[in-house]
Order: sequence, then structure tokens, then C-alpha cells
Amino acid sequence: MANNFMANVSENFDLANFAEEVAAKYQAEGYTANVVKMKKNVKIKISKGCGGINTILGLGQSITASAMLSGKENDMLSVSFSDGDWTSKIIACVIGWFLCFVPVITGVIGIVRQLGLPKNVENDMQMLLNEDE
Repeated sequence: MANNFMANVSENFDLANFAEEVAAKYQAEGYTANVVKMKKNVKIKISKGCGGINTILGLGQSITASAMLSGKENDMLSVSFSDGDWTSKIIACVIGWFLCFVPVITGVIGIVRQLGLPKNVENDMQMLLNEDE
């Protein structure tokens, strides 16, 4: 599972615009994506199916990507991933273990999807970076 990645970018790379492109891509796929812009970095919160019945079933997906420019000339993009939605998976497995087996199955499906989400976001970010070159 990827926790962070780094990529070389041009000196005139627009981090805020890049974050908006990533958010737009995930919004088009049915995710809720919010961008918080700060002075030298951005945070992109991507989530889908969190809350409600999905808390019991463990099917929600969520991740926060924190991106910043570093290097002598701000030519290095560094992205780290955090805040995955693991609570719902634990709830689903516990409920499924004690009450009925169905939430265990959906919880395992949610775990597999959550484990793949950081890598999917990383791949999409790298694809968008390659399009800009």
C-alpha cells in the first residue's frame, strides 16, 4: 500500500489547479472530493459511500491526499495519503461476527477497496502529471 509518492514537476507547476483536476476526476466517478488550499500545499479529501448503512456494511471509501511542492525551485511534488475509512470495516466485521455473516463479507469487500484506493489515486495523479508534460 502506498503511503506517499514524489514526482518531478516543472517550475511553473500550478498545485491548486492540479488538485482541482484530481478532485474533478473523482467527482465524475461519483466520489465526493473536496480541495482545501493552503499557502504551499493542498489537501484533497476523496470519499464515497461513507455514513449511513455503509457504516454497518463497511463499504465506504475515504482518503485524504496532502500534496506540497518542495525542492530548491518548487520542482518536486510530494503527496502523502492519510485518514482512510477503517472504522466502518471494523464495525462491519464485528457485527458480522456476532450477528450475521453478511456484514463480514461486505466488510472484507470494503477492506479490499480501501486498500486499493491510495494506489488508484496515486496512479490517477501520475497520469494527470504526464498529461501536463
